[in-house]
Amino acid sequence: QVDGALGTNSVSVANAATLAGIRTVDGVATVSSGGTLAPGDNGLGKLSFAATLTLNSGSKTVMELSKTNLLLTNDLVAVTGALTLGGTLTVTNIDANALAPGDSFNLFNAASFSGNFGGKNLPLLATNLVWDTSSLVNNGIITVVSLPVVTNQPQSLVVNPGSPASFTVGVTGTGTLAYQWQKNGGNLAGATTNFYAIASVAAGDAANYTVVITNGFGSVTSAVAVLTVNIPPVFTGAGLQLNGSFGLSVTGAPGETCVLLGASNLAPPLVWLPLATNTADTNGIFNFTDAQATNFWQRFYRLIAQ
Repeated sequence: QVDGALGTNSVSVANAATLAGIRTVDGVATVSSGGTLAPGDNGLGKLSFAATLTLNSGSKTVMELSKTNLLLTNDLVAVTGALTLGGTLTVTNIDANALAPGDSFNLFNAASFSGNFGGKNLPLLATNLVWDTSSLVNNGIITVVSLPVVTNQPQSLVVNPGSPASFTVGVTGTGTLAYQWQKNGGNLAGATTNFYAIASVAAGDAANYTVVITNGFGSVTSAVAVLTVNIPPVFTGAGLQLNGSFGLSVTGAPGETCVLLGASNLAPPLVWLPLATNTADTNGIFNFTDAQATNFWQRFYRLIAQ
């Protein structure tokens, strides 16, 4: 326990020993494997080293931090000379207040840094938050950052061929956000903003669309937005059947439902009467039968998609 100032003799923290306190170690200090460095004295505090400090592999550094209202405080190890990191760092949040993006804690000060911790045990964070420890080996700082979070999902669309279609996504997250739109799971070339547009939709554009958003700490994939292209049903075959009825074949969108209408002439007043309703199979094929066709010397047909 250092509550005053130690002399300039070197200090070595042996296996199973702990160096704690809030004052200054004047000599060269080393925490050996199995030894523990724990700045503070029954609470948060600053432990200073006037020379150098080496945390060997297998050593343990135990520190605490706190957030009271908007005030952020923490234990601090301040080294006038060089600091060599090693072993395991364990940090505990001693306050009940939840940490938020941007909360930053300066755990170490030193004239120079080298090495790194082999393990880091940091306080648990809320969903979509992670610790950024990239600055720990340069300036002793750890910061709470946010993974990308989708706030507005792209919406499914139903459009006609030749019409425009567009998808947008709203996202929050720490740092620069990168976007990659995908069609049926494959990347779309050049589709790297929060907006994806198709100027003139064709049948081949019908697909599932998603966007992957990435920052320096992780990525998230949006919900699937389905683009449905209305394919107008088309008569592809017609002819008399053996039983005397008249059969019609139609190609449209898979699963589409159409109503077959018939009229005996096209003179006004034109009257179209519903004859049958059918739903296309998985290949988009309909089959209709007009059992009354032979009762008329001519017959006209039209289709209405439902």
